[in-house]
Amino acid sequence: MARKQAIQNDARVKEAVEEFKVITEVRYEIAKEAFDFQDEGTQKIIDRIVSRLRLGAKAYIDVHVNPPAGSVVAAKIEQKYVDFNLLYIATEILKDLAMFDVRVGTYKFPPSLCVQCGAEIVGEKPKKRRRA
Repeated sequence: MARKQAIQNDARVKEAVEEFKVITEVRYEIAKEAFDFQDEGTQKIIDRIVSRLRLGAKAYIDVHVNPPAGSVVAAKIEQKYVDFNLLYIATEILKDLAMFDVRVGTYKFPPSLCVQCGAEIVGEKPKKRRRA
């Protein structure tokens, strides 16, 4: 048990956990914007997908210490970061279905995010039309 605790406190493991948290928070921001853009019915669909995914979710990530030949350590993650990822996965599922013309609820793409990569779209000024 002492060895396991020592590995959990290893600087490389802590760094990997912190990196995971940062990536998860970015994914959550993307997913939250997509979630908030939906109507109440579609939000309920997303919530149901998240609740189903949570049944199989684990609160651990695998950290590879000294890759490629090093050992793999299971590092505990706080539940909120698991939930952040689940919301991201649920909104990605609906986005991918919508890209293939499968409509779930009234899912709409958030106007400020790229449909393909999720990057923020900087607002463009509308082009002026020429008078004919």
